[in-house]
Amino acid sequence: MPIIDKNIRNGIKNTIGMPSLSRTTLSQHRGGEYAGPDPSGGAHTHTVNDVSAFISRYPLLRSNRYEVFLTLPGAMGGDHWGPLWAENITLPGRSITVEETRSVGPIREMPKERVYSGDLDVTFVLLAKQEWTGNDNVVSGGGLRWIMEIWMDQIISPTQNVLYYDRLGSNSYTGSMEIMLLREGGSSSGDNSGEYEVDYHLIANEVFPKTISPVPLSYATPDEYIRQTVSFSFRDYKIE
Repeated sequence: MPIIDKNIRNGIKNTIGMPSLSRTTLSQHRGGEYAGPDPSGGAHTHTVNDVSAFISRYPLLRSNRYEVFLTLPGAMGGDHWGPLWAENITLPGRSITVEETRSVGPIREMPKERVYSGDLDVTFVLLAKQEWTGNDNVVSGGGLRWIMEIWMDQIISPTQNVLYYDRLGSNSYTGSMEIMLLREGGSSSGDNSGEYEVDYHLIANEVFPKTISPVPLSYATPDEYIRQTVSFSFRDYKIE
């Protein structure tokens, strides 16, 4: 059984403790000066300045500040591709299945195995021309959708309808997907030269496109751009 390192435990403890608007924490935000009632008794009332100072130090993560990257499968060269123009995406979830047991007294739920939530549904904005990684390959004719079509053809043969490549290895049909939540203060490259830096980095493993959703077109909506939803299968994810 893996044992959590002491430094990791302390990091978790500190992370969980950060949002607590304690007297000590708030007094630090106010330059060491405690602005509330006497700490020896009575309720403490947090002021707007207290909350503002706290949020300035620990900014809120915004749902529209994220980046999405794909690592294509080995069968397509294994290139790292992104950031992609993903208009909507949902962070995957996870759970632990349990088994009910009873010896004496009430039923106990015993943890059994890890389970990860369904598919990764991503809505992309289709571009007329789109670079395929950083090697100056430019794909036209639906850009990302075209690449998803090619990826699917690397999984199941379009002529023989059989599995083409292995799931893992240099000629695999699976890749990976990275979702990065950003906060103010740097960039996803880590050089702190941009506007945001990575606060939470999720990597989904053994990813492949499972469904390319239909796309409605209409002469009645000339000002709309085309959105393409793709559902990706994945096995699990890790946090870096």
